[in-house]
Amino acid sequence: MSTQSSRLTHIDEAGAARMVDVSAKDVTTRTARASGRVLVSPRVIELLRGEGVPKGDA
Repeated sequence: MSTQSSRLTHIDEAGAARMVDVSAKDVTTRTARASGRVLVSPRVIELLRGEGVPKGDA
């Protein structure tokens, strides 16, 4: 558990996001990884593979 305050520094008392000066923080290297899945019906796949999508490439 962190010894810092549990208060979120980027959220004000009303719950709105606010800017925080981070210029004094050390530079660090970070890596993010994301994944996702889109489930569609066979009909959608058929439309995507053919010319069934009216506004160009999907």
